[in-house]
Formats: sequence, C-alpha cells, structure tokens
Amino acid sequence: MLLIETKRKNLKDNWSELFTEQLDKVEKKEVSRFKKYLFNQYSEGVNIYLNTSSESGFVALFKLVDLKELYIDLYINVGLHFAKWYSKNSSDLMPKNNGDETTWQREFSRFGELEAAKKVEIIKATAKQELRKNIGRLFRDPDFQQLGAEQQGRILKNRFDKVSAYQAERIVRTEATSAANKGTMKAATDIYGENSLVKEWISSGDSRTRRFANRDQADHVVMNGVVVDYNDVFMVPTVRGPEKMKHPGDTSLGASASNVINCRCTIAVYPKEDAEVRDDVTLTGITGGVSVSRDL
Repeated sequence: MLLIETKRKNLKDNWSELFTEQLDKVEKKEVSRFKKYLFNQYSEGVNIYLNTSSESGFVALFKLVDLKELYIDLYINVGLHFAKWYSKNSSDLMPKNNGDETTWQREFSRFGELEAAKKVEIIKATAKQELRKNIGRLFRDPDFQQLGAEQQGRILKNRFDKVSAYQAERIVRTEATSAANKGTMKAATDIYGENSLVKEWISSGDSRTRRFANRDQADHVVMNGVVVDYNDVFMVPTVRGPEKMKHPGDTSLGASASNVINCRCTIAVYPKEDAEVRDDVTLTGITGGVSVSRDL
C-alpha cells in the first residue's frame, strides 16, 4: 500500500511536467499530418490558379470529409496515448491480462467526430480565404507579375508552407490538449469510477497563460490548483462572466473560442484518498489499456 500511495503522490506532484512531455511527443506527429495535408491543398490551389488564372477550381480543395478524418484520427491517436499513459501509471494496482482497445478507440473517435462537426467548415473557409488573399496580394505586385510561372509558383508555395505550419500548430495545439485531457479522464474513470475521483485544473504557468492582467478574454492563472469532484464543472472567469468547462479545452458547455484556442492547461485526475480500483478492471496487454467486464 505504501508503494501505491507513493506512486500516486509522485504522479500528482509531477503531473504538469509529465503531461507536457507526453503532449509534446504526440503533437509533433499530429502537426506533421495536418501540415502535410494543408500544404498539399494550398499547392494544388497554386497550380490551379497558375494554369487557369481563375479561382473556380478552389471549390474542390479542403474537402470536409478529409478534414473530418484528420480530426477523428487526432482524437484517437492522442486520446489512446494518454489513456494508456494514465493506466500505465496505475499498472501496479491491477493484474495484467490480455485485451484490446476497441472501446477506447470507439469513444475517442466519437469525440473527434463531434469536434469535427463544429469546426471543419470554419477551417475550410479560413484556408480558402488564406489562399485567395495571398495569391491576390502577390498578383497585385507589379514585380511579381513580371516573373515566370515557375518562379511565381515557388514563391507562393514557400509562403503557403509557412501558412500551413502556423495553421497546423494552431489546430493541433488546441485539439490535442482537449484529446489528451479526455484520454486521461476516460482511463481514470474506467479504473476507479467517477465517484472515486477528483480533478484539478493545472495552468501552463508561463507568460502566455491567459490572464486578465494581460488583457486576455479569460483568466486561466487563477484557475491553477482549483479542484472539483469529477462530475462537477470548472467555472472559468471571462470578461463576459464565468464559463462552465469540464476540463481545459472543453467546448461542450458553451465555452468561447478565446477560452480554448492554443490553451496549454491540463487536467490532473486523482483518486480520492479512500479510492480503490474497481473489481471489474484489469490492465490489458503490454500497452497498458484498461479492460472492464461491462460495456461502456
């Protein structure tokens, strides 16, 4: 029991550092996926315009089905990573057994689909606006107009390489934080049950953390260390009044974009002092997934 309590305490005391380390790992892969897709679409748009001198072909770019798939894969990849990470830190509490991660994949896919439904049309519209804006701006430059098509294409694609990188990082940082928090929460509830848990808001702690003193629309500095029961919500201060959030990055209860975009806050989920691992839980496989004997 002393070993278990020591492990719990170490995880709690070092949560922010450990969480950020894991988040950095998965974000790099997701940023690369999003950037590759966005850049390919921008490059295709450049080719279309250079060949036709028309924007009519842009209609086929940034397909909603492609963006939706990117979102779903992000939530599955990041959610699974953090669910496994959390369960591994509880591995000495449960016997090992064989199993699969089908339930978790289904759950995180559902989260991704819900988030995609709210955001992919905005991403598509923003990307097309950037495409038109950058092409239009350069083609109004007399010096650019004098260049050959090959040089024009190279300049445009170099610009869109930067645009793609910025947009990919912005999207992924917002969504990966949300997916990571959902992953830890899912694993924790599977292991202990919702009634045996508390959750703590942990702010990123750097100069970029939202705060009213910096004239931000929300204040996450004052949220650092706030602890509530698992099924309760956090009341996050904003200039419009408190907004309800289940965890950092959560928009399901109406939190505004200024409360979530590029947010680096995390949620630490801890068992209460008298909490015990559920009787129907086993640690599955070498990756550390959690299996329960009932459908979730």
